[in-house]
Amino acid sequence: MRRLLPFLAVAGLALALAGSVSGATSKRYVTDCADAVQHPKSIILLCGDANEYLRALTWKSWGAATTTATGKLGYVVCDPDCASGYEKTVPVNVTLSGTMTCKGKKLYARMELAFPKGLPPKNSDYRHRTGTYKLVCPFGR
Repeated sequence: MRRLLPFLAVAGLALALAGSVSGATSKRYVTDCADAVQHPKSIILLCGDANEYLRALTWKSWGAATTTATGKLGYVVCDPDCASGYEKTVPVNVTLSGTMTCKGKKLYARMELAFPKGLPPKNSDYRHRTGTYKLVCPFGR
């Protein structure tokens, strides 16, 4: 039993360290307008009027250097105007990567949007396109 105790102590320490390392990586956030959030089901892309947003997000993982999700991109078609327009959605793949620090929190710094079934029509009011966008720190809390 005395020979087993040092082994158990080392094994316990290794498990504790592994838990703290994995816990630290999961403490990454993403900007959703005024807030820094984790595992969001939705993200507003146009904070002024919320006319573009991601919703129904399903994350494959969270906290790693790069994380991906599938979901829907929603946007308002401003017909006859934005206030009385209607919503359209398209499938979207989202990739978050990079790191920035805002008020002591680690946040993803880049967002890439890809559209597996094609982009919204060019004559729509949708403003984003496939590509990588630089994220900014939340302007709220």
